[in-house]
Order: sequence, then structure tokens, then C-alpha cells
Amino acid sequence: MFRSPRWLTGLFVIASFLGSATAGATSASAAPGVCLDNAVVGYVTGGPANAYLPSASGTYRTTSRCQDVNFTNRSGSGDESLQALIRVCFVAAGYCQSSWKYYYTDAGPGWMVIASDVKDGTTFRLEFQFYESTFGSSYGNLIAF
Repeated sequence: MFRSPRWLTGLFVIASFLGSATAGATSASAAPGVCLDNAVVGYVTGGPANAYLPSASGTYRTTSRCQDVNFTNRSGSGDESLQALIRVCFVAAGYCQSSWKYYYTDAGPGWMVIASDVKDGTTFRLEFQFYESTFGSSYGNLIAF
């Protein structure tokens, strides 16, 4: 029967403790993953009139999972990539951002921050202005807030 020296057992206990402390620190730094992993799906169709997500009268409410309102496109029904100007409209405050964010799938599809440092519990919707080439195409998107 193998008997380990006491110092080796003590070293194992310390290493186990340090390993669990490190694991806790790692999960705290994974906050962006928690935010983006909880995104909701929203569909919008390109046209000459501005479009809204979730709708012209519906709203989203920000959560403590994300500090920002994030957007990415995941699919499209037409041949055209999503090409649009997007901004956040803050419903309770009664205004929309004065500047628009340009989103173009072919320019490097991925997550884009549409509004940053948004207070938890803020009601909002996304407003879109589409380029003519996208009229009639429907797009499946993810919104993380």
C-alpha cells in the first residue's frame, strides 16, 4: 500500500482550493457570454418605411445581464445581406438616439453595440432604415440586452 507524505497531501489540498478559487474568477469574467447567450430572436422585413423590433408598439426591457443593447443578424430570406441603419428608441423617455449605427452583414457579420451603458429596466425598441436593395427581404436577428 502506497502512503503519501503529509506534505504531499497538504499540497494537494492547497492546489484543489486554488483551482476552485480560479474557477470562480473565470466565470465572473465571462459576463459578455452570459449577455449574448441570452439573446432574443426578432424578425424584421426591409421596406421603404422604417421598421421596428419587436414591433412599432412592442418593447424590450433591459436586464442586468447586459450593460449594452447588442444586435446581430443571423439569417435572411432574400439574396441581399442585411444592410440597414439601426438605432434604439427609449420608450419611457420618449426619444430615439440621434445617431444611427450602420449594420451590413457583408462587412463582417457579428455583434454590434447599438446603445451602451443602458440602465437596467429601460424599455426600448430598435428602429431600422433599410437600403432599397433589401426591400422585401425578411431577416432573423438576435438582440441581447
